[in-house]
Amino acid sequence: MNTPFSSRQSRTSKPALEPLAPHRHGSAGGVGRRVFLLAVACLGLGLAHAQTASNPGTLDERLNLLERQLRDLAAENQALRQELGVTNVHVKPTGPVQELKIGGIIQAQAEFGDQGDARWTSDYDRFYVRRARIKAVGRFLEDFDFKVELDLAGALGESTGLRAQLTDGWVNWNRYDFARIKAGQFFPVFGYEKRQDPASLQSIEFSLAGDRLLPERQLGAQWWGDTLDKRIGWALGLFNGMNANNNFNDNDNFMVVPHLEGVPWKGQLLGQDSRWTVGLSGLYTDDDRFPLQPDLVPPGQTNVFAGQRYALGVDTQLRAGPFVLWAEYLASHYDPDQFDSYDTQGWYVLVGYDVTKKLQALVKYETFDPDTDASGNSTDTWTFGLSYAFKGNNLKVYLNYLLMDVPDEPELQHKILTRLQASF
Repeated sequence: MNTPFSSRQSRTSKPALEPLAPHRHGSAGGVGRRVFLLAVACLGLGLAHAQTASNPGTLDERLNLLERQLRDLAAENQALRQELGVTNVHVKPTGPVQELKIGGIIQAQAEFGDQGDARWTSDYDRFYVRRARIKAVGRFLEDFDFKVELDLAGALGESTGLRAQLTDGWVNWNRYDFARIKAGQFFPVFGYEKRQDPASLQSIEFSLAGDRLLPERQLGAQWWGDTLDKRIGWALGLFNGMNANNNFNDNDNFMVVPHLEGVPWKGQLLGQDSRWTVGLSGLYTDDDRFPLQPDLVPPGQTNVFAGQRYALGVDTQLRAGPFVLWAEYLASHYDPDQFDSYDTQGWYVLVGYDVTKKLQALVKYETFDPDTDASGNSTDTWTFGLSYAFKGNNLKVYLNYLLMDVPDEPELQHKILTRLQASF
């Protein structure tokens, strides 16, 4: 055992004293000699006592001394904390957690220019918090992982107050790669773009088609998995179909979401490591009172939808060195109980390029048509963007310029979006 003390036992040597000579009256030399020998003896005893007190002879004595010193130091520290009004804080898991990570994201945003498409409600320049989230992810027992995430501020539209709400809250059984089971609130595996971490998006905002046609987070359960070294993946989910933070179902039917994805090819392209992925998603639900976005409601109908909905999504991504290509097509069919059916569709293509390890550039084109039977109601948008990663996605700034052709607007809409992102 390493201690600050020597491991050898101390030995105190006492000087040998010669017998005193017989007293001879009047002999100054005899008296002086006896005084000198007595002083030497006292000095030797004093040194031995000091050495023994500062360096105990056995290991137990040294440990006991160290423990007494630590107790005295702890007592002094506690007294000082009480004097300063500092209390002790102990954080420990209440369950069998094997791993726990705490993190979050803050996206401070500003916008300038025209109103733009239906996601924005005014043309006023403004600053706002696009997202402020805190999350806890971890593992417990042998075969379970979990995630809890709170959104403290997160909306693109204007609002008069900020309030916290649950975004993700799920538990996942991961014993087998080909047969995992997730339950709680989370994004159904439908489409690609909207399921991505908003901290890793190429552009500042999702496409309008993805924002309108991809399902929001839902309460439900999902069987999912992958095989062949993640070359093929699948998912099948059952959800209430009433969007996030609504713990009810409007009838006895569930929203069914099947998904299949794969990696048809990976290798070298133009001397760069490359990977090509594709995905196919479906959705079916029978609703009694599902709330629709206003721009998805045909004239003469209400935004409370009752009927059947079908949706299809096809997406592909190609990564070749510094180049990235995303493309996605989405289509939905609405069959209301009391009105004529109608179809919506939209798609986008995004090309990104890593100019340097920190600087990224992108060009994105997207279109969204809320009713394919009507004319002149589609929105077309070009996005040109730059982003600079000071510390990867943990500290990043964005600048996007949007050029939009919006229904009922005689001129093109111009909008500038900026963002400062901190992820921790």
